[in-house]
Amino acid sequence: MANRWIVDMHHFLGDDGLPAVRRGTLVSFLGAIVESVSAVQGTEASMVDVRCRRRPRHQPCAGVIDAFEEPDSDAIIWYCPVCGDEGYIANWMGTPWDCRPARAARPVYGEAAGTLHFSPAAERAWQRLDGTLRVRLLNDVFCVHCLGGSSMALEHATVKGHELVLHGTCTACGHAVVRVVEDAG
Repeated sequence: MANRWIVDMHHFLGDDGLPAVRRGTLVSFLGAIVESVSAVQGTEASMVDVRCRRRPRHQPCAGVIDAFEEPDSDAIIWYCPVCGDEGYIANWMGTPWDCRPARAARPVYGEAAGTLHFSPAAERAWQRLDGTLRVRLLNDVFCVHCLGGSSMALEHATVKGHELVLHGTCTACGHAVVRVVEDAG
């Protein structure tokens, strides 16, 4: 018998806005679906390149998940055409699994939590930057732990010479990341 999963992705986040569960779980599977659907940004059913995780009769299901973003509710609907497993994923926008190219609406977790610590010079330099540029700077950092691009939970900033130095953590893995903005100081 197939399962029907109705989940809210915010339930799987810790107080810091990062996933509070380990890899290899149902949450990793659901997160992979969100990542795949949000990366393509379509409302038509598409192969999201996520294999089904069910094991009917103790054998791995051969299905590949079909999923799409429901247009009126911002939820993701997914279905395995082989075993019938299906689900409804709500509240995925703004989570670390959200891979939409335009992340202007994504919350900056450190800033949202009120934990920012800026030197006075850094505060002035930060405020002089265009709002769109600030969002792009925080949503396009390189994480050495993930070995790729991610977004930053901004924690503090300083000015060194003519450079604004932003310090925070990767929203995908929690590893420390730094972003330097030249000629901003």
